[in-house]
Amino acid sequence: MKNHLISNTLLSSSILLILLFLELVFLEKIPGHYYTAVGFFFFTYIIQSILIYSFGRTPSSFNLIYNLTTMLKMLLSLSFLVIYFLVISKNSQTTETITFSTFFIIIYFIYLIVNTKLFFINKNE
Repeated sequence: MKNHLISNTLLSSSILLILLFLELVFLEKIPGHYYTAVGFFFFTYIIQSILIYSFGRTPSSFNLIYNLTTMLKMLLSLSFLVIYFLVISKNSQTTETITFSTFFIIIYFIYLIVNTKLFFINKNE
């Protein structure tokens, strides 16, 4: 579980540093919901790893908890985007909405790939 905490912290920090770097380079303020999305993924994956390592002791319980938490992450991510579209995107332009949606999906897949590899590479945990 330490590997998950460390890797998710490093991944989130890296993404936040990239956002801050882009803000400095382009001299344009990046909206707060980009940073919120990174925090959202950080906390959902930390909660998933805590649940899996707490309840997934046997292979069948691991499969059940992993599948359940993966489905919950998908539903929470969908809810995050729906809330964004209903609340925030009304005040922004179409290009900003498309840009944020693309950012959200890319970050979703980055976290998914990193965490899936971590769950199945570390055989001793």
